[in-house]
Amino acid sequence: MQRSRGLVGSMALMATSIGLAFGFTLLAASLGANPEAEASRVLPDAPDALQLAQAFTAALNAHDSDALIDLFTEEDAGPMVSADRFAWQKFEIRLWARQQIEAGIQTEAYAYRLSERGASWKADVYRADWNALGLPRLRVTNSIWVHHGRLAGFTSQPIEPGDVMMLGRLWQPGTTPEHPTTYW
Repeated sequence: MQRSRGLVGSMALMATSIGLAFGFTLLAASLGANPEAEASRVLPDAPDALQLAQAFTAALNAHDSDALIDLFTEEDAGPMVSADRFAWQKFEIRLWARQQIEAGIQTEAYAYRLSERGASWKADVYRADWNALGLPRLRVTNSIWVHHGRLAGFTSQPIEPGDVMMLGRLWQPGTTPEHPTTYW
């Protein structure tokens, strides 16, 4: 009888220890998923990332290629754009921006949020050449990569794959911007 009480007591102690360890593990895991803890792991540039994303959209909507180019970094391998065209370095990004402006680009951006490397947002994009093909609006997911408070990269991806098919040669992310026939 004495022995069974000792065994029951030991088992109860072990079950309590296991339960506490399991509870502690769950608590630690839930703390790791805390949005505030996640935000602290985002780049030190995080507060600037949302402002940069909004400034990018504003410069594009204002058709101000100089303001847009000024947002990009000169560091490391240089900045890049991956959207309807691929542009690397400020020279090609300027060509890309001018093509957007010539096409009368306007964007309605929403749902900005911080990401691990910068920010992302959704946008409805309007361009005259797309409208002429029967696509009045292109819904996209945009993201920026921020490096030392400047844009290192901008990516835009259509949400609906069928829209890319409709755009044909007007959406070719692997090709570089075409050189203008007129010079500014």
